[in-house]
Amino acid sequence: MAAGGRILTEKLKQYQPKIAVFVGKGIYETFTGGKCPEMGVQKLKLPEVNSVFFVMPATSGICTAYAHNRAEYFHKLKEFLDSIKKEEKSDSAVSTPSFVLNAACKMV
Repeated sequence: MAAGGRILTEKLKQYQPKIAVFVGKGIYETFTGGKCPEMGVQKLKLPEVNSVFFVMPATSGICTAYAHNRAEYFHKLKEFLDSIKKEEKSDSAVSTPSFVLNAACKMV
């Protein structure tokens, strides 16, 4: 996992997505080495990375902690994306791609 974390960090530095979405607290905590205090936008910033980290509940049927309100976080993510797009429009900035990192993806 450590090698995958280094690879992801390099990709974040190279591509500078506006948002990096982690599906599941566990993968975020493994990547950052810290705790995820709550779902949604995270305060953590990495050197040379301008991305905002957003943590979604795991979508696995095994994870039931957020089963009752998972959709709420997809709505929050959309609202957050819309607010960024609105800011970019008003600033006439060029969009950079966002991507989703799913906890089930192999980080190699």
